[in-house]
Amino acid sequence: MPLVIIFLIAFAIAFLIAALRRISRRPGKSKRKGQRYAPLVLYEQLQNDTRIITESLQIIQSTTSFETLRSRIDLIAKKASALSRAAQTGCPGINKTKTLRWCENLPASLRSVKTAFLARTYQKEITSVSALKTKSARYRRLCAHFEQLHSFQTVFSDVADAYNKALSDLRMVMEDDRPQISDNAISYPENSSGALSSMDAFKSIPKEIIDLLWFENGPLKNVNTHMETSEVEVAGIHINIGICGTTEPSAIDIDLPVSFTDFSSEPLGYYPNYWGLTPEQRGSYLRWLADISAPIDIGYVFLFYYGLERHLFFGNSEAALAAILLLRQFHVHSSFASYSGDAVVLYALRQKRPELIQEMDFCKMPSALRLFTAAITQHKLAAEDLIYAHKNFSFTNGRYIKGEPELFTATLEDLLVDKCGADTFEITLDDIQAAKETFTLTLANYSLLPPQRFLSLPDIATAPRVHDSVNELLCLAHESVKIKLRERRKTMQQGAQK
Repeated sequence: MPLVIIFLIAFAIAFLIAALRRISRRPGKSKRKGQRYAPLVLYEQLQNDTRIITESLQIIQSTTSFETLRSRIDLIAKKASALSRAAQTGCPGINKTKTLRWCENLPASLRSVKTAFLARTYQKEITSVSALKTKSARYRRLCAHFEQLHSFQTVFSDVADAYNKALSDLRMVMEDDRPQISDNAISYPENSSGALSSMDAFKSIPKEIIDLLWFENGPLKNVNTHMETSEVEVAGIHINIGICGTTEPSAIDIDLPVSFTDFSSEPLGYYPNYWGLTPEQRGSYLRWLADISAPIDIGYVFLFYYGLERHLFFGNSEAALAAILLLRQFHVHSSFASYSGDAVVLYALRQKRPELIQEMDFCKMPSALRLFTAAITQHKLAAEDLIYAHKNFSFTNGRYIKGEPELFTATLEDLLVDKCGADTFEITLDDIQAAKETFTLTLANYSLLPPQRFLSLPDIATAPRVHDSVNELLCLAHESVKIKLRERRKTMQQGAQK
């Protein structure tokens, strides 16, 4: 980024800070007795918020820490929201017009800060890398920065162009410093007649798995460098998924060194990528691909899964789906179950194949997702669905749901028949479109553009008719169970007396 642009961004932030200092004024004394101190206390609180915002804006102009940037931006947003509310309610000591104008300008200023941060951290890494003597050391340093960018991608969702350019620029530098394969790049276990070569490693992987891998280079190269998009239509909602080919984390570079001397399968960190693995980790990964049902650190499963998720929407979808379902069966892990479950649901909705959702374990689904899938696939909610998601309907007294589950379910079904004419609660398209809030499906593959990894869908429980009617049914069921239990105890007591 040209220095003049960075200078202009810094000037804009300085102007924003100066404006912030002018939006509050010390309130005068109240003429009414008992109201003298309240405005002063609130004024001092808002002054403290202003000080925190000012300090945070100054810090994020110069920091190169991703965590500092994220935490300070979150803090600025929180304090700015408090200032905005104070201005809107006519708080003494606050200039309403200037405050609201300042709050309106804040998002644009923060976008400028993020853009400058990306340029600043890139330049810092390039300077640090240039001082390292070996290609491998430079490459490891660049990989670490690349992983950081991916880990904090949600912070830069509103500056996607600058973020993707930073990834692209970094990737180009990484290509220059990538270690080249040498004669001794493949190492073997000592005294082992069954040692694997790189070609042998791929030969031991079943063809159906090879077909699901992504390759950056070589005769099997299949990663495209251009942008790909896919559209999903759900209940009248159009969701566009875009993927950038140059950053596929699971893509195999056949030129990178691989070692099969370590059989321990060293754990991988968060957001793994093939080029960031050690030679030993690459060996463990390729060896595991021969049998993906074998137990291994979940990081290797995620690495393979990234490519499957890409295939699900941009490639061999049916084979990818089968592999995902197999992984879910043999690798029990809460995070993996959540990501892969969201992907399967989205794929099933896209392909209009409700049977895929019905085959999943509803008892492990987030409640909002369970309600949505039931509404979309069956157009109704069963008593079990309503009970599972009772908190979504503002019904928090789970005493009888936990203590008398069968009785509560039977009672709720009777009420549904009485009130709705069936033992289920009908959901219409109008209900789905009337939802006031959304929930999020999250895809794992971080080569997806940041805003499109997090997909918003209607939260059925926030549709007014559905929420109010189900809340009433749950309350009636609770009271009815209470009466039934009271009568049961009374009958038992009378029987004991006889």
